[in-house]
Amino acid sequence: MTPLRSGNHVRLLGHRDDVMAIMDAVDVLIHPSRQEAFPTTLLEAMAAGTPIVATCTGGIPEIVENDVSAILIPSPPRPGPLADAIAKLLGTPGLRAELAVHGRARFAHQFAAGPWARRLREAYVAAIGQRAS
Repeated sequence: MTPLRSGNHVRLLGHRDDVMAIMDAVDVLIHPSRQEAFPTTLLEAMAAGTPIVATCTGGIPEIVENDVSAILIPSPPRPGPLADAIAKLLGTPGLRAELAVHGRARFAHQFAAGPWARRLREAYVAAIGQRAS
């Protein structure tokens, strides 16, 4: 698949098997979904320390915190608020860096393999304990 380009600023690459290898080159991950369950793209961006703009829908607010580890816009996404959030991040390097640091820390604390497995185990133990009662 040939990438779509908008000058030197935006590249829509299509399906990639090497997401983490290229995530470091991304200045801002834009995820303007109308509906989402639990997008792993946001986890990958957080792990790489990539700032995020996403819509506040579905499971996204469970993954990122607005104005802490991402900028969330209302759903459904509209061009004005989306453009404003992107411009805010691109025009404020300190904010990009802050979101990246908080996103990476949130990923490590909540979504890395160890913490994820512990929370999953706790959920299973609770479910088994309730059934045994």
